[in-house]
Amino acid sequence: MDARDSLAFEVFCCDILRPQGYSLTLLPIRKREGGCDFYGYFERRKILKKAIHTGIYPGHVGEPAYRVFGQAKRRISNVGVEETHTFVNQYEECSRNRGRAYSLLPEDFCTSPLYLKGLFCTSSNFTPEAQHVLTGSGVQFRVGLQLAWDIIFFFDAFFEQSGRFNKDEFVAHYSTEADNFYNS
Repeated sequence: MDARDSLAFEVFCCDILRPQGYSLTLLPIRKREGGCDFYGYFERRKILKKAIHTGIYPGHVGEPAYRVFGQAKRRISNVGVEETHTFVNQYEECSRNRGRAYSLLPEDFCTSPLYLKGLFCTSSNFTPEAQHVLTGSGVQFRVGLQLAWDIIFFFDAFFEQSGRFNKDEFVAHYSTEADNFYNS
């Protein structure tokens, strides 16, 4: 796995979260030393139409919008405590309007009065200790199986809104990648 794989996963996370109400932007690669891969906003009203259509609504209507400070890790092995501590420390510094990551984010994002939440995505899972660190800090996290469910639930919206993928090519690519992983 190389840096291009990690970047592709970061783009994928931003794209799969978009139909769920997230508007996320990747930080330029040279600025990623601050513990933040992407930032943006979340607003539940963006998914209300999908929820009404399907009869499934993951959350409470009227929940206010908030800012998102996020990281994505493409891994085969579980993400450990050290990486989660690093992310949580940067997230907490940013929520106090200071720290390296804070200095790299756009001014309009930093000065927004909206609440800041952390979001950590991984293609694998977190160790139990790492999950404890994330849960204790209030950081939301998504693991590989949750992201797969997101694709299923928001499948059409994901492909319509991302504009990056052809549905058939996407399925063929990730089916081949999964076969290669399980057969190695």
